[in-house]
Order: sequence, then C-alpha cells, then structure tokens
Amino acid sequence: MIDKLAEAINALHRIPTQLLLVAGLAAGFILFIPEFLATTLAVDGFRKEYRVFLGPGLVLVAAWLLARLVIAATGHLRERENLRKLKEQLNDLTSQEKGYLATFIVAGNTTIYVAVDDGIIGGLRARNIVYRSSNIFTQINGIPYNLQPWARDHLSENPQLLEGAEGRPQTPRERLRTSW
Repeated sequence: MIDKLAEAINALHRIPTQLLLVAGLAAGFILFIPEFLATTLAVDGFRKEYRVFLGPGLVLVAAWLLARLVIAATGHLRERENLRKLKEQLNDLTSQEKGYLATFIVAGNTTIYVAVDDGIIGGLRARNIVYRSSNIFTQINGIPYNLQPWARDHLSENPQLLEGAEGRPQTPRERLRTSW
C-alpha cells in the first residue's frame, strides 16, 4: 500500500507544472461554466457524467500546484538568504584576499593561476568565492581559478570592498623567480 502511494507521488512529481495547471484550469472551467455555455460547448454531458471525478481532481491538482508554489518560494527564499550570507563574507576579507580578488576586478582577469599549495586561494575556494575552473594544471603554471559570478557582480558594484588590497597571486614560476 505504501509502495503504491509512493509510486503515485513520484508519478505526480514527474508531471510538468504547466500540464497540471492546464488540467486544473480545464477541470475548473468545465465544472463552473454556466449551463447554457456548457451546452453550447458540448461539455454538459461530460460534466454530468464525470462530475464525481472532476471535483476531487480539481481539488487535488490545486493542492499539488499550491504545494509546488510553496516549495519553489521557500527554495527561492533559501537561495536569497544563502547569497546574502555569501556576500557578507566579502565584508570580512583580509588585505591579501582582497589582493587576489582585485586581480579579477581591477585588473579584469577572468582566470588566475595559483600554486597548488597557496592557502589564500584555498580559503577563498572554501568560502565559495572562487572556483577551480579546470582540473588540468601544471606545476609550473599552477591551478586556474575563476571568480564566482555572484562575487564578480557584487565586487564590481561595490569596489570599495577591495580597498586596502595587498599583493597578488603568484604562479609557481613567479615564486621561483622571486625566491632566487
């Protein structure tokens, strides 16, 4: 019994929202149009014969659509809250982290290459501010990182967040040159 109910719920999940909306509107239309219009459209006989299914079907479809709306709205609110928290992280950057991010915003780079053992980029990645743009890298050139789109947008709109930036990321090759 529970398996059958789970299967029915999964089947309802797979039905596109637009199809549910059309079915609900059609059932509501057939149930609630005036008698003269039902006769003109030749749905009066269908309505009389299947009213016992149309009413509960309309209620079920309306409830399912409402549930999908609530789920979508809460998901949207959750995403907005997560984005707000991510943006708050940009208020608490160290001067070195600002230097790395300034390379994207001020210098206009899409990708920076950083050594494998770079802790600053590791921290920015852990906080979901940058992401590793490719799994292909070399020990000489380093690992490629890009700025998350939300971070690029926010920092472009609020360049004052990068004030006090110090330093910049170095590739392993640049590190070797400066260490000699």
